[in-house]
This record gives sequence, C-alpha cells and structure tokens, in this order.
Amino acid sequence: MKLKLLNAIKCDLNKSIINIGFAGAVLLTTVLAFTSSAYTDLATDKSYSVFESLFTLDKNILRTDPMLSSVLVFRNGLSGYITMFLPIVVAFPFMVSFCAERNNGLMRFTISRTGKLRYYLSKFISALISGGFAVMLGIAVYGIACAVLFQPLSEFDVSADQLQYIMQDSTGKAIIKMLAVAFAYGAVSTLPAFFLSSFCKNPYIITCLPFMLN
Repeated sequence: MKLKLLNAIKCDLNKSIINIGFAGAVLLTTVLAFTSSAYTDLATDKSYSVFESLFTLDKNILRTDPMLSSVLVFRNGLSGYITMFLPIVVAFPFMVSFCAERNNGLMRFTISRTGKLRYYLSKFISALISGGFAVMLGIAVYGIACAVLFQPLSEFDVSADQLQYIMQDSTGKAIIKMLAVAFAYGAVSTLPAFFLSSFCKNPYIITCLPFMLN
C-alpha cells in the first residue's frame, strides 16, 4: 500500500511540476516578491517597495542604509502584494493537471487502479509539495536577484551592536529560514484551491474564489 501511494505521489508531482502552470507560479512569485517593502523614509513615513527603491531612491541611500542590504531586502520578500495573490499563484501547478484529469474522464480510470483513498491522498500531498516548492523556488530566484541588485550587509558601516539588532541569525541561517517559511507558506496557501477543486471543475472559480476570500 505504501509503495503504491509513493508511486502515485511521484506521478502526481511529475504532472504538477513539469507543466507551464508551475513555471508561471515560480515567475509570478518572483515578480510579486519585488512588491514587498524594502525601505521606509522616517521623515515622511513613506514606504518604498523593492521596485521603487531601485528606481526612485537616491543612490546614496542605497549605498549607506543597511536596511537596503541584499539579505534584509530578501528577508522581506514575503510581504506586500504576494500575500494577496499567493492563493491564486499556488493553484496553478496542480490545477492544470487535476482539472484536465477530471474533465477528460481519466480520473475514474486512475481511481480504479490506485483506490479512492490513495488517489485523493496523493493529490493532496502533491498539491502541498508543488505549491510550496513553487513559492520556495520563486523566492530563491528573488534572493539571487537581490544579491545582484543590492550590496551585501558586510559593505555597510554597521557596528556590532547594530548588526546583532538587525540580524538575529547569520546570513546563511536567515536565507535557509526564509526558504523554509516560503515553502510552508506556499503549501498552506494551496489548501483553499485544493478544497474547491474537490467538487468544482471550473479552473477560474478555483483560482479566483480563494483570492476574493483572502
């Protein structure tokens, strides 16, 4: 039974990850991460997104404010519009194959071969993994972009006390934590769309309703 379940999960993961929906989810996650807040002007209380920081802030601020270091900008990647649109984004990987399977009648054949419990359990696990992996990979690409576009924290004039206040963890540990949080966030965000897909065949409702509720 365990072997059949593992084989079913492996098959469903291949369907969810090797499709255009997964690539689109990764790309959208990366783009949405750039809408996160990167800098706040204390004089005006105006918040600047990553995009705005790159194109509108004075270059001197980019070179002198440690909050605009690559690791701290990366650490803020799961804020902004990404929290609003993520329930739509994470639905793309599993929704494409799942809805097609239901609409073309392949679902009945697969259930008769694997069993109903294993079928739905496999779909559930693969949906969580593919959604989490898509968000984690998108955030990883965003992190690489931050490393290219922003200076590392080590190049800023920061005292030891300030560094300890800003960074509770080492850079490597902060990156690992961020990727782990991104995976968990993406996996949990698939739940509303997966619940809807269990009784709805319309992909537009499956993607849009969680967004409206969110």
